[in-house]
Amino acid sequence: MRTLLLMRHAKAERGTASQLDHDRCLAPRGRVDAPAMAAWLLANGLQPDQVIASSAHRAHETAELVCTSLDLESPQVHPTLYMPDVDDILEVLAMAKGHCVLLVSHNPTCELCVELLTGSREIMPTAGIAVIQLDLDDWSDVLVEQSGTLVQVQVPRALS
Repeated sequence: MRTLLLMRHAKAERGTASQLDHDRCLAPRGRVDAPAMAAWLLANGLQPDQVIASSAHRAHETAELVCTSLDLESPQVHPTLYMPDVDDILEVLAMAKGHCVLLVSHNPTCELCVELLTGSREIMPTAGIAVIQLDLDDWSDVLVEQSGTLVQVQVPRALS
């Protein structure tokens, strides 16, 4: 059994006309929401063995805040998780280690991945986390077996 914690990056600043989308930073709310979601993970016994993030600054910053809050190593960064399709997410996930993996990426692909893996259509707001149980012996099996169970979707505004 494997647990995927699929997280959409926290709230980002709008950015400027001269700034690349890839380089947008977290907004103040995002810097609050990411550690709050990490605390929720800890309170619910969902300590990831590995954290993987998109190379976009807002996703990497989200993952770093979660790692710091949970006293974990820095996240692995995968450029293919920036503006990915579902296959990109599955290919990165297939290389994951451990039983519980937190993967931080972007919408709409987070929502599409939840639907593919669980059959459930969910809204993934910024910093939202979908907890998905997958009956896999190894993460590489996700390339063949894509049927899981959505345990829940947790969003920051529900923590208040």
